Amino acid sequence: MVKRRKVDASQLTALVAGTEGQVVSGGVRKTYDPAFPVFGTPINKDVLVYIPRTNVLTTENGEILKMLEFHAHDYTKGKQYGTIRCIHGLQNEIFDALGYDGTCPACEAMEGIWDLYNAKLDAACAKNGVNREDDNSETVKSFRSQFSREMDLKKADEYVVFPIVIIPFTGKFVPTEEALETLEPQYVCWKKKRYEECIASEFEALIDPPEHMGGTFMIWRYTYKVDAGKAPNARDSAKNAKFAIVTDAKLLSKYEYLVAKAEEVASPFTVEKAAEVIVAAEFLFKEDIEAEVQSIMKRTNTMLELMQVQEAAPTGAVQIAAGSSDVDNALSGFKIDTAKGDLGTEATPAGAGPVQFN
Repeated sequence: MVKRRKVDASQLTALVAGTEGQVVSGGVRKTYDPAFPVFGTPINKDVLVYIPRTNVLTTENGEILKMLEFHAHDYTKGKQYGTIRCIHGLQNEIFDALGYDGTCPACEAMEGIWDLYNAKLDAACAKNGVNREDDNSETVKSFRSQFSREMDLKKADEYVVFPIVIIPFTGKFVPTEEALETLEPQYVCWKKKRYEECIASEFEALIDPPEHMGGTFMIWRYTYKVDAGKAPNARDSAKNAKFAIVTDAKLLSKYEYLVAKAEEVASPFTVEKAAEVIVAAEFLFKEDIEAEVQSIMKRTNTMLELMQVQEAAPTGAVQIAAGSSDVDNALSGFKIDTAKGDLGTEATPAGAGPVQFN
């Protein structure tokens, strides 16, 4: 039980009043500074967005929009999902202070991740009488997909970060009367592939595409038809999302007065600030990355050890000690259901986020 420390009675009134309007956020923290929030998937809602020119640079060949680009590993730790920066290949005097030597603890840990994946696949296929090399087998495909989702650590993927300004609107995307005072600048942290498919592709499809997306208004539609009896959720909102550049002259004329203020509120949202405040993009000391990876890999390593012991022992000779919480926790997600003809493991969503669809 937490040790109780009584608050002075004279402070209670102020403390209670201070909780009014409190908002509790769920999930993993995406930013270290609430003044620089990270965009999360709107649940069954549309969003009117302005992409500011904050990070536009002028070069010899014209303007470019600079974005923060980095590699990172998605991970699962218990019921927590997160992302940790990949430091593979980062080795020079710039990174000496952080202890970087060109190797990445997360990349190195992937060997254990694949060992467990293969061990589970071998066990599942053997139990169900199928050949794991049979690419046409729906059973094998199902196992591969399932065990891939269950990986506690993923291979490094490319991410991009750029700022947006969210504009409150009513009706057919007409800004509210208070829009000028209630603009919301945020960072978008997405996997690069998603950015290319959802945003970059829209600009490439224009007959006369601009040099970059800075200074553009967009409508991001996250509304979708919700099945009867189900509540709308972030996963389906993201899955059904559609993105469009605003090109209608009448609409653009209604947005024009917002541009100066939007650029002003977004001005602190630089690439450098993103590297400072966004959790997924943070430059951690190597020893801290090693400690975090060890924590992430605890379940995987325990399961590997158990499976190796069981594989080496005669049939029926291995008895799992009931009193071991690590063993119980490890095996709780790996139970072969022979009646169903498959493995009854819990399916864990891949990656995170945040980007997520964040």
